[in-house]
Amino acid sequence: MPYTPNIVSTVLFESSEVVVFKIPPGPSKLAKWNLNESNVIWRGSIRLVEQEVIQEETKETRETNDNYDTHIQGELLTSVLENSSTSSTAVDGDHSPDPSPDPSPPHQGLRAKIELFNTQTIPPSVGSLTSVRKDTQWAEVWYNPIDRIASEGIKIANNGQDTVQITESSRYYKIVAQLPQTGYHPRAIDDDDLDLLQIGLGLKFRESYQAISFSESLNLYRRRYRNFEEQYNSDIRALE
Repeated sequence: MPYTPNIVSTVLFESSEVVVFKIPPGPSKLAKWNLNESNVIWRGSIRLVEQEVIQEETKETRETNDNYDTHIQGELLTSVLENSSTSSTAVDGDHSPDPSPDPSPPHQGLRAKIELFNTQTIPPSVGSLTSVRKDTQWAEVWYNPIDRIASEGIKIANNGQDTVQITESSRYYKIVAQLPQTGYHPRAIDDDDLDLLQIGLGLKFRESYQAISFSESLNLYRRRYRNFEEQYNSDIRALE
């Protein structure tokens, strides 16, 4: 492959006080959820991360282009020497370097990841004066605006619903979680393959201001995705 994807990650939000609890299947209705402490299955921290895929030129591509430049220069020199009386030279166009990659569809080029994790502080060891912070991920949620990706014929959740849904209260969300490190796997809406394990869970922020900040960060990402989508459409029109 001449180009390889490079992921640029930007943390949009982080909080250390959330809980996750079991919820029944169906709509995101607090009246049907058991909000008792006994129903909590995990507590810890949450992080919202934007990930943008950048197409990066590889060493192989750079070498190919360098060889192409050397080849062209050699052809030009030979042509000039053999046709010194000619004012112009023709160059074989069959050896052009690899073109830049086509723009990635929005759902492939941009995505958001919610990390649910616990932090452990490891005390200083022998020969070290500083403690070390270690994050252990408990689950992950992959997100893109359902109204946008559905228009592309794409889904992230197995059931085709939004992977992050707000409820009647700004402190409570329904999330579609996966095991850590299972990755982002968008697929066609009519793809019924359920090999990827996902589960609907309830998410609660301890403080209202944290929930508001999370909501604002999520809205910021949605606007970013729309802008990314508009840029993609503009790039495609320019290539036509």
